[in-house]
Amino acid sequence: DHLSYDLDAISRRLGFRFLRDTVTDVDLGSRRVRCLQMALDYDYLVIASGSETNFYGRDDAERYAFPLDTVEDARRIRSALEQDAYDALVVAGGGYTGVEVAANLWAFCRRRRIRRQIVLCERGPNVLKPLPEKLQRYVAANLDRIGIVVRTETQVAEARQGVVALSTGETFDRALLVWTAGVHTAGFVRDLPVAQDGQGRLEVDEYLRVGERCFAAGDAARYVVGGAPLRMSVQFSLDEGALAGANIVRLIRGQPPRAFRPRDLGYVIPMANNRSCGIALGVPMRGLPATMLHYFMCVFRSRGLGRRLRMIGALRRLL
Repeated sequence: DHLSYDLDAISRRLGFRFLRDTVTDVDLGSRRVRCLQMALDYDYLVIASGSETNFYGRDDAERYAFPLDTVEDARRIRSALEQDAYDALVVAGGGYTGVEVAANLWAFCRRRRIRRQIVLCERGPNVLKPLPEKLQRYVAANLDRIGIVVRTETQVAEARQGVVALSTGETFDRALLVWTAGVHTAGFVRDLPVAQDGQGRLEVDEYLRVGERCFAAGDAARYVVGGAPLRMSVQFSLDEGALAGANIVRLIRGQPPRAFRPRDLGYVIPMANNRSCGIALGVPMRGLPATMLHYFMCVFRSRGLGRRLRMIGALRRLL
């Protein structure tokens, strides 16, 4: 609840118009955005629709697994756990989100003094593949320390109501499945006739333009630095959104746009037993200091004094 932010309230305060609808199609040629309830013509467009869970065409996973895209998704997972109807908690996907979810499932059970088998499965040879090998080993050892079973080179073979079967042949009954195996952009983004990668991220130029009068920012944008795209990150999303908006203002005023210069402050893999790890400004961090830095940045990135104070109160309970 402390993480959600009322767009109606901020729109009234800042003077923009907020419309709640689902985009179905964007026509870059006619400069029109079509939604379920309306169609909107634009002079300039910023596509900043983020990413969503990728089930890779798995109907069983989409039907029975819990995604984690929204605050409401988090509420549904918590509500399911509180029903005490599961003996095994299976997390599909050993990336940033999967590791954090698995650790917090452990913390949830520990706070309630209940024992549940927690299994993290990753189809690759290691969890957190993009990270340096030392951090991979550190995270794997910490997951083992708190009793989380890690299955690498393993996928969910089948998902049914309360049943999860892995490609190893293991089957878990009374199982809850959280799907964090990957993300892609929204369908309307992937349908655009422009260059994009396998996740549907739109290739942008140095000014974050997709084409004439259209910009992309955040997870929807694929901005390449040194031959590799920027990772999906809050810090890059905020900076890209700010620059896209500023560049539109500059174009309206007849000024040239400014190029994007990403600032990589680092990252933290938060672990619920406070043995977090990451890199901040090029300096490796481990343990409680990494956890504190992560939550400090969460508070810093939030809006409103009341919301920040509530998050600090929640942090005290977590630590």
